[in-house]
Amino acid sequence: MARVFACSVLATVPAPAFHPVAERQVTDAIRVGDPQCDTPELPTDGETTLRLTVRNTGDRPGTEVVQLYLQDPVGTVARPEIRLVGYARVPLDAGASAEVHATFPADRAAYTGADGRRVVEPGALELRVAASSAHVHHAVPLTLTGPVREVGHGRRMRCELRVK
Repeated sequence: MARVFACSVLATVPAPAFHPVAERQVTDAIRVGDPQCDTPELPTDGETTLRLTVRNTGDRPGTEVVQLYLQDPVGTVARPEIRLVGYARVPLDAGASAEVHATFPADRAAYTGADGRRVVEPGALELRVAASSAHVHHAVPLTLTGPVREVGHGRRMRCELRVK
């Protein structure tokens, strides 16, 4: 016998992810320091760099995958709540630390508008430094300034993370 289910209510509340992006076990021995941002305000054709320190406070070697997520809370078109824009694997010996530099171009905030044009618009953004989409270490507010800018095929698609 087949069962038939009907639903007359459209859910408008976003459901949590069943499997957060890059979910893994997080160890207490790895510490991610507060990120420092070159400039929290950047033009729609600019970029900024985040710098942070990752430290292994344990007595064994360990590895942290520093992930950078972007959230655009005020976009004119509905998009995913957050999206992964960059990551770096940081292997650390016991007691060691490393600096991570993340260069974020404003082009990474581009989206296809209702009129079919790919644009970067001014407004508030948030970069999240995380171990996974569900385990955020720090949130860094940014503001894009200037006019709405149409981007083409030459836009910068990569958020570069370097480990030093």
